[in-house]
Amino acid sequence: MDKKYKAIILLAFTAGMLGCSSDNVKIADGEYLRPYIPIAVLQGGQDGVPLVDLHNGEYYWTYLTPGIYQFTGMFDYSGDYRGNGIPSRPMQMQAGQTYYFQVTQRPARAIQDIAIMQRADFSDMAAYTSTQGLPPKNNQMSLVYFFYKLPYSFSPQKPGGTKAANSLQKQLGCSDQEMRDGTCQ
Repeated sequence: MDKKYKAIILLAFTAGMLGCSSDNVKIADGEYLRPYIPIAVLQGGQDGVPLVDLHNGEYYWTYLTPGIYQFTGMFDYSGDYRGNGIPSRPMQMQAGQTYYFQVTQRPARAIQDIAIMQRADFSDMAAYTSTQGLPPKNNQMSLVYFFYKLPYSFSPQKPGGTKAANSLQKQLGCSDQEMRDGTCQ
């Protein structure tokens, strides 16, 4: 391979590691998100069974048989799962109960963490469920909701180089550290 191509490959690799990928959107100095890549919710770890692909602002519900479950989120590049998916804590799901999980990204320079955290409820989902209706109760199964919500708002279409704006941070009442840590409730 000649020197010219080696230099191009090295430059492309370095740019990707520094958050210069076309999928990344800069939100702060040295911090990037990938708001336009869907996140696959996997049952189990990073090599788990896919349940659904979610885009920012979308939710999904499903019934699961009672048992112990763990979920992981990964960026879905047409079936090629990437990213640093952090598995949720394993939990026992009971028949007839409803469980809520928030899927989010934590800003980073190169590889964003994708966290799935259990929530007590999703009162902020009222706008979504009011138009879609609620699923029927099933006393034999566990009802599980997943809601993908970034700590910042983005337009639904990928902008041509426009920076992210309109932070949801003030609406949620969270500190910068809580937003970075993914502990904002």
